[in-house]
Amino acid sequence: MTDSLEARIAQAVAQALRTYVGVDGLGVRSNRLKLQLAQGDYVVGIVVTIPSPTVAELLARVGFDFLWLDLEHGPTGLETAQTMIAAIEGTHATPLIRVAWNDPALIKRALDTGPHGIIVPMVSSAEEAEKAVCACKYPPQGIRGAGISRAQRYGLELDAYLRRANEEIMVIVQIEDPAGLEAVDEIAGVEGIDVIFVGPFDLSGSMGILGQLEHPRVQEAMDRVARTCAEHGVVAGTLASDPEKVNREFRRGFRYVAMGVDVAHMINCAQGLLSQVQRASSSLHR
Repeated sequence: MTDSLEARIAQAVAQALRTYVGVDGLGVRSNRLKLQLAQGDYVVGIVVTIPSPTVAELLARVGFDFLWLDLEHGPTGLETAQTMIAAIEGTHATPLIRVAWNDPALIKRALDTGPHGIIVPMVSSAEEAEKAVCACKYPPQGIRGAGISRAQRYGLELDAYLRRANEEIMVIVQIEDPAGLEAVDEIAGVEGIDVIFVGPFDLSGSMGILGQLEHPRVQEAMDRVARTCAEHGVVAGTLASDPEKVNREFRRGFRYVAMGVDVAHMINCAQGLLSQVQRASSSLHR
């Protein structure tokens, strides 16, 4: 085996470790989701509202690209989120946290639990997008404070984490009202934004057509965001409840799609199975 071939093999193995295991030479886990999106992949995740490390690990092992731990609408607290992230990190899925609001204090505490990205709701202007980015970055790019936490393995990997965090941590902002829609071009131009996510349900509500996700105005808004993101080279994201809608959004230009919410899938599956049993058993009593 030639030296050049050995070098190429070693390089390929190192890249595979970075991409699939998520560990680089510094001992800091690389952001696999960010790598996937950078190479043009289409990614599918799920919103997790059940505060359980077991549920988080189970869903991660199913094969989702990312798990979005919902601290805006779900009952999950930071202590539980931290254990859920630890469970996810043993898989190929990328853990993300949605905070309750665009508040640097909330973002800082969430980041300390170790997610690989922060999702910020209700971003309606470039200034608010800049605020979100600033909260996620250490100085000089931002204002994130540095303290001992699980994110840098309780200080054991502090130096490596501080060097890599600004590059690795994803910033995902949500557009959920007409003001954000009108400002989408300016928001997409904010440096440090990785994904612009359209929240279709809240967007429909802010338009006065709550829950009418197929309404032409909502669909036109989705088209506009996908088109604007493509012009700026920013990934567009959204929520879709079933495989058919996920593929529709992929074709529209969204490359980051959350396929519904854990509890909704649990209810739909349980109801479907129960209905089958009830139909079969009812025929026995005729």
